[in-house]
Amino acid sequence: MYIHILGVSYALLAALLFGIADFSGGYASKKLHQFQVLIYTTFFGIISVGVIALILKQSLPSFHDSMIMFSGGVLGALGLAFLFKGLSEGKACIVSPTAGVVGAIIPLIFSSLFITMPTIVQGLGFVIGLMSIWLVSQHEKNNDAGFKDLMYGILAGLSFGLFFILIAQANTTNIFSGLLIAKIGSFLAALVLLKSNNKMIPSIKIAKIAILSGVIDAFSNVLYLFAKENTRLDIAVVLSSLYPVVTVILSRFFYKEILTIKQIVGLILSFIAIALVSI
Repeated sequence: MYIHILGVSYALLAALLFGIADFSGGYASKKLHQFQVLIYTTFFGIISVGVIALILKQSLPSFHDSMIMFSGGVLGALGLAFLFKGLSEGKACIVSPTAGVVGAIIPLIFSSLFITMPTIVQGLGFVIGLMSIWLVSQHEKNNDAGFKDLMYGILAGLSFGLFFILIAQANTTNIFSGLLIAKIGSFLAALVLLKSNNKMIPSIKIAKIAILSGVIDAFSNVLYLFAKENTRLDIAVVLSSLYPVVTVILSRFFYKEILTIKQIVGLILSFIAIALVSI
């Protein structure tokens, strides 16, 4: 039971950092192109986990596990690109929660089919958690802009869902060195996206928020893997996917985005879901 609670705690901390990192990346993307932001977030992600891996003298994972982590990193970069694009051009209260719910559904299906089924109470918590994320994504306007925001969220969520599955499958106890491989994959993917769109790497002086996003995102990944090691994959994913709650709250304070009744209900349900999944 103690191990399970520890895993839940790691997952909730991961959600907090994911939310802050995504908000920061979206904020930076209002001034820079999302691929320019992605270059800095992924590069400083490499530095963050790389330094710790060196300090802890962690060996690199096997070639098989490295390929899994590398592939996960590429998908993670694509997810961030879609998310930053959506957050920079649309409503955070639509884009981020949609990414969260789609990103949680895919690992949930995977876990139920190939690992073990959740308990009835935990299953109820999953349903309420997904419902809360969806409610938080509801906005009073249903127009073309809202549909565009929804599509960015779906594409980001698909990428994140596969990312969660892949990095959780790598059989490595050296978390930081494994994440280093994933971050290298993310950086190379970001570099290809940047060059294919004929964008230049901006000065580091105007990319401070992007750097902050990259460092925070790296440690949110670490916390997610800690959570996965101490509880079930589906629990780690669903709780980590509550990050849109953080993003929406930050958007409310910084962008003055008005919360609807549905979104407020969604925020309340998210806390109920946490309690049920934690049992």
